Amino acid sequence: MRFTWVLVACTSVLGCGSSDDESGKSGTGGAGGAGGSGPWRTDAPLPEAIAHLSGAELGGKIWVAGGVAGGAVSQKVYAYDPAANTWAAGPELPLARERVALGRVGEALYAVGGYSDPDASPTDSTFVLEPGASAWKKVASLLLNRAGGYAAEHEAGKLIVVAGRGDTKLLGDSVVLDPATNGWSVKAAIPNPRVGFAGFVLSGWVHAVGGQSESGGVTNKVDVYEPKSDNWTSVADFPHPRDGLGAAVLDGKAYVVGGDAAGTVDVWDGSAWSSGPPLATPRIGAAVVSAAGRVYVIGGEAAAGGASNAVESYAP
Repeated sequence: MRFTWVLVACTSVLGCGSSDDESGKSGTGGAGGAGGSGPWRTDAPLPEAIAHLSGAELGGKIWVAGGVAGGAVSQKVYAYDPAANTWAAGPELPLARERVALGRVGEALYAVGGYSDPDASPTDSTFVLEPGASAWKKVASLLLNRAGGYAAEHEAGKLIVVAGRGDTKLLGDSVVLDPATNGWSVKAAIPNPRVGFAGFVLSGWVHAVGGQSESGGVTNKVDVYEPKSDNWTSVADFPHPRDGLGAAVLDGKAYVVGGDAAGTVDVWDGSAWSSGPPLATPRIGAAVVSAAGRVYVIGGEAAAGGASNAVESYAP
């Protein structure tokens, strides 16, 4: 499955051109870069152009893993230091993965599922990079093969993975990994299965926004999961449906970015949607992560085609 570019009119109120738990606080965002268009700043580029990669914040740095580079699925891992505006290579994934679910539990980083080849069948592998480790370690495999899901810390130090694609269809079941027992359990199913969506945690609730539905079209549905009650509900529809997008949370708001040729940015405050400043470099399949008081959009597939190494950030 490949994402398709969507044309969405820009309605930003500011002009056109990762959870409360996931986010940093607003500020200057460190040394940063120079240039950029409008409110979006240009930062140090990725060491290589990568599309359909995954990202997460850990220890004040942004980690990106996997994706497609040079037409092949990658096992590369890079870490970005916002204060120094520099990239460094991290321990490579044991196996190459595209659209792996990358999530943090405490000070450990998990890489779950993903494709082993472009458009190949999903995988069930789960790897963890523990604090101070120089290599990833294999842990319990997923109950079912899955690619393009969203992973985040669940209550009580567990990892939840929602949505994504299985071998023959989109997956509804949410699954939780307990690192203490190295076992997976099944939780409530998402009402609207999807892939290519944006996931984030806001006020302790897991959100799934947009993406591609089982019918193949894009969905405007927003499903929200409350871990304590193990219950999914729906909130206000997504105003600009698209797939191949990402999201990050900063200062109590979620910024949903990418997936169209207009660089549309939608902002969710927990009760209503508004518009944010459009990206200077529209992309799909980018990693979207918040750190050091900024929302970063990293790599992805450019509107003109091909992978991008662009990195842009925004401080509200």
